[in-house]
Amino acid sequence: VRAGDWVSLQPLDTEGSQAVLSDNGQWFVPKGAGGGYNRLQIGLPLSLGLVTHLNKNLSAGLEFGIHFTFTDYLDDVSGQYVDLSAFEDPVARLFSDRAVEPMAVVRGEERFPQSVGAIEGPNGETYFVNSDVGSGVTGSIRGNPEVNDHYFVTQIRVIYSLGFRK
Repeated sequence: VRAGDWVSLQPLDTEGSQAVLSDNGQWFVPKGAGGGYNRLQIGLPLSLGLVTHLNKNLSAGLEFGIHFTFTDYLDDVSGQYVDLSAFEDPVARLFSDRAVEPMAVVRGEERFPQSVGAIEGPNGETYFVNSDVGSGVTGSIRGNPEVNDHYFVTQIRVIYSLGFRK
């Protein structure tokens, strides 16, 4: 994976929902196991809007809405963290906890964790975890599985009618 590449998270099972117990008592997520949720989901929209006619052919509208979903994985986050050593796939391990990245992905602002600890991965790699939010610590909260995801939409529109037949 190169910087700037888009990565589909569901097939990586970054939450470890497909983790299995090995013969030696260690948990692991088989490479290519796939996430424990479906990427196709149903949403229930609820909107409120206003339309005004400006003249015979021109209208303008404003609409606000909330879309309720029946999944908690719209953002690929729910439940708890699993130990980083559970991931056989290094890309899944990398994306399972992005809290310690130095830049916030959406805002582009620097992150300043209060305290950072280091843990060693299965192949001797060192992973840094932000201990203020419990990131990367097995069993710590990754999301809230009790509340499904939802999102808001806003729409501004201008409508021009070409004419009507009588």
